[in-house]
Amino acid sequence: MSNLKDKLNKIVEQVNELENNPSELTKDALLAEVRTFYDVVKNISEKATTKPQKAAPVIKEVPTPKPIIEAVKQPEPVVEKVVEPIIEKVAEPLSEVKPVVETPKADEKPKAKKEPLIGKDEADTKASDKKILAGQFNKEPLSDLRSGIPLNEKFGIIRNLFKGNASDFGDAVLKLNNAANSKEMAHYLELLSQRFEWDLDSEAYTNFSGYVSRKMMSLEPSSTNAD
Repeated sequence: MSNLKDKLNKIVEQVNELENNPSELTKDALLAEVRTFYDVVKNISEKATTKPQKAAPVIKEVPTPKPIIEAVKQPEPVVEKVVEPIIEKVAEPLSEVKPVVETPKADEKPKAKKEPLIGKDEADTKASDKKILAGQFNKEPLSDLRSGIPLNEKFGIIRNLFKGNASDFGDAVLKLNNAANSKEMAHYLELLSQRFEWDLDSEAYTNFSGYVSRKMMSLEPSSTNAD
Protein backbone atom coordinates (compact mmCIF):
# COMPACT_ATOMS: atom_id res chain seq x y z
CA MET A 1 0.00 0.00 0.00
CA SER A 2 3.00 2.34 0.52
CA ASN A 3 3.84 1.93 -3.15
CA LEU A 4 0.26 2.90 -4.01
CA LYS A 5 0.54 6.06 -1.87
CA ASP A 6 3.85 6.99 -3.52
CA LYS A 7 2.29 6.68 -6.99
CA LEU A 8 -0.66 8.83 -5.86
CA ASN A 9 1.71 11.50 -4.52
CA LYS A 10 3.54 11.54 -7.86
CA ILE A 11 0.23 12.11 -9.66
CA VAL A 12 -0.52 15.07 -7.36
CA GLU A 13 2.93 16.50 -8.11
CA GLN A 14 2.37 16.12 -11.86
CA VAL A 15 -1.05 17.86 -11.57
CA ASN A 16 0.59 20.80 -9.78
CA GLU A 17 3.29 20.95 -12.43
CA LEU A 18 0.64 20.92 -15.18
CA GLU A 19 -1.13 23.87 -13.56
CA ASN A 20 2.13 25.84 -13.33
CA ASN A 21 3.55 24.77 -16.70
CA PRO A 22 0.83 23.57 -19.13
CA SER A 23 2.59 21.82 -22.04
CA GLU A 24 2.34 18.63 -24.09
CA LEU A 25 5.34 17.14 -22.28
CA THR A 26 3.79 17.83 -18.86
CA LYS A 27 0.53 16.26 -20.03
CA ASP A 28 2.38 13.16 -21.25
CA ALA A 29 4.20 12.87 -17.91
CA LEU A 30 0.90 13.09 -16.00
CA LEU A 31 -0.73 10.47 -18.23
CA ALA A 32 2.25 8.14 -17.73
CA GLU A 33 1.96 8.43 -13.92
CA VAL A 34 -1.81 7.77 -14.11
CA ARG A 35 -1.21 4.68 -16.24
CA THR A 36 1.41 3.37 -13.75
CA PHE A 37 -1.00 4.03 -10.85
CA TYR A 38 -3.73 2.13 -12.75
CA ASP A 39 -1.42 -0.89 -13.22
CA VAL A 40 -0.56 -0.96 -9.48
CA VAL A 41 -4.25 -0.80 -8.45
CA LYS A 42 -5.13 -3.48 -10.98
CA ASN A 43 -2.48 -5.85 -9.59
CA ILE A 44 -3.78 -5.30 -6.04
CA SER A 45 -7.39 -6.10 -7.08
CA GLU A 46 -6.26 -9.25 -8.91
CA LYS A 47 -4.33 -10.48 -5.86
CA ALA A 48 -7.37 -9.87 -3.65
CA THR A 49 -9.63 -11.94 -5.88
CA THR A 50 -7.22 -14.89 -5.96
CA LYS A 51 -7.28 -15.48 -2.18
CA PRO A 52 -8.51 -18.98 -1.39
CA GLN A 53 -11.90 -19.12 0.24
CA LYS A 54 -12.67 -21.43 3.11
CA ALA A 55 -14.85 -24.29 2.11
CA ALA A 56 -18.23 -24.40 3.79
CA PRO A 57 -18.70 -27.33 6.16
CA VAL A 58 -20.38 -30.29 4.53
CA ILE A 59 -23.36 -31.69 6.40
CA LYS A 60 -23.92 -35.32 5.67
CA GLU A 61 -27.52 -36.37 5.41
CA VAL A 62 -28.45 -39.73 6.87
CA PRO A 63 -30.78 -41.48 4.42
CA THR A 64 -34.05 -42.67 5.93
CA PRO A 65 -34.79 -46.32 5.25
CA LYS A 66 -37.45 -46.83 2.61
CA PRO A 67 -40.22 -49.37 3.22
CA ILE A 68 -39.80 -52.56 1.24
CA ILE A 69 -42.72 -53.15 -1.10
CA GLU A 70 -42.99 -56.53 -2.66
CA ALA A 71 -43.78 -56.30 -6.34
CA VAL A 72 -46.55 -58.56 -7.59
CA LYS A 73 -45.54 -60.23 -10.80
CA GLN A 74 -48.18 -60.13 -13.49
CA PRO A 75 -48.20 -62.60 -16.35
CA GLU A 76 -46.85 -61.09 -19.56
CA PRO A 77 -49.35 -61.03 -22.45
CA VAL A 78 -48.57 -63.33 -25.33
CA VAL A 79 -48.09 -61.40 -28.59
CA GLU A 80 -48.63 -63.32 -31.76
CA LYS A 81 -46.21 -62.50 -34.56
CA VAL A 82 -47.83 -61.49 -37.83
CA VAL A 83 -46.01 -62.83 -40.87
CA GLU A 84 -45.83 -60.16 -43.58
CA PRO A 85 -46.28 -61.32 -47.17
CA ILE A 86 -43.17 -61.25 -49.34
CA ILE A 87 -43.52 -58.90 -52.32
CA GLU A 88 -41.21 -59.48 -55.23
CA LYS A 89 -39.67 -56.33 -56.70
CA VAL A 90 -39.80 -55.93 -60.46
CA ALA A 91 -36.48 -54.73 -61.90
CA GLU A 92 -36.81 -51.43 -63.76
CA PRO A 93 -35.26 -51.21 -67.23
CA LEU A 94 -32.00 -49.27 -67.33
CA SER A 95 -32.13 -45.97 -69.16
CA GLU A 96 -29.72 -45.52 -72.01
CA VAL A 97 -26.72 -43.32 -71.29
CA LYS A 98 -26.14 -40.79 -74.03
CA PRO A 99 -22.50 -40.14 -74.92
CA VAL A 100 -21.21 -36.68 -74.10
CA VAL A 101 -19.78 -34.90 -77.11
CA GLU A 102 -17.14 -32.32 -76.24
CA THR A 103 -17.12 -29.23 -78.38
CA PRO A 104 -13.61 -28.15 -79.37
CA LYS A 105 -12.56 -24.88 -77.78
CA ALA A 106 -11.54 -22.04 -79.98
CA ASP A 107 -7.85 -21.31 -79.98
CA GLU A 108 -7.12 -18.69 -77.36
CA LYS A 109 -5.08 -15.79 -78.55
CA PRO A 110 -2.02 -15.04 -76.39
CA LYS A 111 -2.37 -11.88 -74.39
CA ALA A 112 -0.03 -9.11 -75.32
CA LYS A 113 2.58 -8.44 -72.65
CA LYS A 114 2.93 -4.92 -71.42
CA GLU A 115 6.35 -3.56 -72.18
CA PRO A 116 7.98 -1.54 -69.37
CA LEU A 117 8.20 2.17 -69.96
CA ILE A 118 11.69 3.32 -70.89
CA GLY A 119 13.13 6.79 -70.41
CA LYS A 120 11.84 7.77 -66.96
CA ASP A 121 12.72 11.25 -66.02
CA GLU A 122 15.96 11.18 -64.03
CA ALA A 123 14.77 14.01 -61.82
CA ASP A 124 11.84 11.88 -60.58
CA THR A 125 14.27 9.09 -59.67
CA LYS A 126 16.43 11.46 -57.64
CA ALA A 127 13.39 12.91 -55.89
CA SER A 128 12.41 9.43 -54.66
CA ASP A 129 15.80 8.68 -53.02
CA LYS A 130 14.53 9.65 -49.58
CA LYS A 131 11.41 7.51 -50.02
CA ILE A 132 13.61 4.51 -50.90
CA LEU A 133 15.59 5.10 -47.70
CA ALA A 134 12.34 5.34 -45.74
CA GLY A 135 11.12 2.11 -47.35
CA GLN A 136 13.85 0.18 -45.51
CA PHE A 137 11.88 0.88 -42.34
CA ASN A 138 8.50 0.88 -44.12
CA LYS A 139 8.00 4.41 -42.71
CA GLU A 140 8.21 8.03 -43.82
CA PRO A 141 10.80 10.49 -42.40
CA LEU A 142 9.72 11.99 -39.04
CA SER A 143 10.20 15.70 -38.39
CA ASP A 144 9.44 15.76 -34.62
CA LEU A 145 9.73 12.88 -32.13
CA ARG A 146 7.41 14.55 -29.60
CA SER A 147 4.42 14.61 -31.93
CA GLY A 148 5.44 11.63 -34.06
CA ILE A 149 5.26 8.95 -31.33
CA PRO A 150 1.62 7.92 -30.57
CA LEU A 151 0.45 8.37 -26.99
CA ASN A 152 -0.16 4.67 -26.31
CA GLU A 153 3.37 3.80 -27.47
CA LYS A 154 4.80 6.60 -25.30
CA PHE A 155 3.38 4.81 -22.24
CA GLY A 156 5.15 1.57 -23.17
CA ILE A 157 8.45 3.32 -23.95
CA ILE A 158 8.39 5.31 -20.68
CA ARG A 159 7.50 2.23 -18.61
CA ASN A 160 9.94 -0.24 -20.21
CA LEU A 161 12.90 1.96 -21.27
CA PHE A 162 12.85 4.89 -18.82
CA LYS A 163 11.67 2.96 -15.71
CA GLY A 164 8.39 4.89 -15.60
CA ASN A 165 10.07 8.31 -15.40
CA ALA A 166 8.38 10.62 -17.88
CA SER A 167 10.84 13.46 -17.18
CA ASP A 168 13.79 11.35 -18.34
CA PHE A 169 11.84 10.44 -21.46
CA GLY A 170 11.08 14.11 -22.17
CA ASP A 171 14.74 15.13 -21.76
CA ALA A 172 15.88 12.32 -24.08
CA VAL A 173 13.37 13.23 -26.79
CA LEU A 174 14.32 16.92 -26.54
CA LYS A 175 18.04 16.18 -27.01
CA LEU A 176 17.39 13.77 -29.87
CA ASN A 177 15.19 16.38 -31.60
CA ASN A 178 17.89 19.06 -31.24
CA ALA A 179 20.70 16.86 -32.60
CA ALA A 180 22.63 18.48 -35.44
CA ASN A 181 22.91 15.33 -37.53
CA SER A 182 22.14 11.61 -37.58
CA LYS A 183 25.60 10.70 -36.24
CA GLU A 184 25.02 12.80 -33.12
CA MET A 185 21.57 11.21 -32.64
CA ALA A 186 23.03 7.69 -32.92
CA HIS A 187 25.75 8.52 -30.38
CA TYR A 188 23.23 9.91 -27.86
CA LEU A 189 20.93 6.88 -28.36
CA GLU A 190 23.88 4.61 -27.51
CA LEU A 191 24.54 6.62 -24.32
CA LEU A 192 20.88 6.26 -23.31
CA SER A 193 20.96 2.48 -23.84
CA GLN A 194 24.00 2.20 -21.54
CA ARG A 195 22.57 4.52 -18.90
CA PHE A 196 19.21 2.75 -18.58
CA GLU A 197 20.58 -0.74 -19.42
CA TRP A 198 18.15 -1.33 -22.28
CA ASP A 199 17.44 -4.75 -23.74
CA LEU A 200 18.20 -4.19 -27.43
CA ASP A 201 16.01 -7.16 -28.39
CA SER A 202 12.91 -5.84 -26.56
CA GLU A 203 9.83 -4.62 -28.41
CA ALA A 204 9.95 -1.23 -26.66
CA TYR A 205 13.54 -0.56 -27.84
CA THR A 206 12.69 -1.70 -31.38
CA ASN A 207 9.75 0.76 -31.52
CA PHE A 208 11.69 3.67 -30.01
CA SER A 209 14.80 3.17 -32.19
CA GLY A 210 12.50 2.96 -35.23
CA TYR A 211 11.11 6.43 -34.52
CA VAL A 212 14.65 7.74 -33.94
CA SER A 213 15.72 6.27 -37.31
CA ARG A 214 12.82 8.06 -39.02
CA LYS A 215 13.94 11.31 -37.35
CA MET A 216 17.48 10.65 -38.66
CA MET A 217 16.10 10.40 -42.20
CA SER A 218 14.62 13.88 -41.88
CA LEU A 219 18.14 15.20 -41.18
CA GLU A 220 19.55 13.66 -44.39
CA PRO A 221 20.16 16.26 -47.16
CA SER A 222 17.47 16.21 -49.86
CA SER A 223 18.24 15.10 -53.40
CA THR A 224 17.63 18.61 -54.75
CA ASN A 225 20.26 20.12 -52.40
CA ALA A 226 22.70 17.36 -53.34
CA ASP A 227 22.53 18.41 -57.00
